[in-house]
Amino acid sequence: TFNTVSCAWEVSGTQTLNNIEVSQCNMRAGTYEVTCYNNSNATMTTNGGYIHDMGNNQWKITDIPTGTALIINMDFGDSCYSTFRIDSPICPCEVKVYNLFSPNGDGINDHFEIECIENYPNNTLEVYSRHGLLVYKKQGYLNEWNGESMGRMTVDSGRTVPTGTYYYILDLGNGSKPIVGWLYVNQ
Repeated sequence: TFNTVSCAWEVSGTQTLNNIEVSQCNMRAGTYEVTCYNNSNATMTTNGGYIHDMGNNQWKITDIPTGTALIINMDFGDSCYSTFRIDSPICPCEVKVYNLFSPNGDGINDHFEIECIENYPNNTLEVYSRHGLLVYKKQGYLNEWNGESMGRMTVDSGRTVPTGTYYYILDLGNGSKPIVGWLYVNQ
């Protein structure tokens, strides 16, 4: 059973283990807590505060893909091992669109940024002028738009769009409803 109190940056849950052979192991049956942070790391502790220890270091699981099941094989030597499964519905970070950027080449806020867009590789971003003309379109967008026009406005292709309000449609490519909104390009 997983309990998500605040899914923005931290997810906690428990996994109950039964029928574990314990013969002279540092492991015992019980409830194990898995704490995952947004950087996809996890530490495991049991009820009662017991921490899995591999040598002198706290045991960590790293590089956990979002929403996957982990099969944990623990081998403590001397024929002492255990295998268990953790179904890990870790909340993906939420997409956040920053609606102001200034593509003036100063290295600060020069690109249209969408937080967590890398978690949606099948996304499509379309940006339109206030007149409804498509000025930018990209499949697999990864925060690279620097305000350059695709040549469908009064601005030639490769030139930066004028200061003003534009409208975007972001399809995450996962079957969810597209995200629509506005953005302001400030030169």
